[in-house]
Amino acid sequence: MILMGDEIGRSQGGNNNSWCQNNLLGWMNWDPAQQDLELLEYFKYVIKIRKKLINIFNPSFFPNNQDLENFPRYHWHGTKLDSPDWSSWSHTVAFSINKGITNPIVWIGLNAYSKSIDFPLPKCEYNWLKVIDTSMSEIFSPLAVYEKSVSIKSRSSLLIISEEVWSKK
Repeated sequence: MILMGDEIGRSQGGNNNSWCQNNLLGWMNWDPAQQDLELLEYFKYVIKIRKKLINIFNPSFFPNNQDLENFPRYHWHGTKLDSPDWSSWSHTVAFSINKGITNPIVWIGLNAYSKSIDFPLPKCEYNWLKVIDTSMSEIFSPLAVYEKSVSIKSRSSLLIISEEVWSKK
């Protein structure tokens, strides 16, 4: 959940219930000098990606006559393809969103472990493009991924999108 001010680092001192506080804790600070403008740029970038992929992340936006063959399907992975670890001690998971059954178009990997972990990527008809890597502090242009696997650094995540999807619009 994103609340007003999260996009500029407004933390309310960690208090998630400041509705009755008429003091600095609940006030919005509009001074750009005291805002996290780098975080704001990151939020804008994520919103741009979200809008670009609206039909994938929200299939309800598909026209009613859309055939189910191309309807997005989720496939769960782990450190092995099609083999997620759902155990309580697991710190990693990945999933792909496929167009149809066998055509992955989006891949997301999450690593909450204290060390880097390698994840295999499903075979994509087009090139994969790394769009977000939360271990990097700067926003970057999409990077082509030619390897069969990716390493996700400790406590970070990756968003990788098919070149076919990214180049649309």
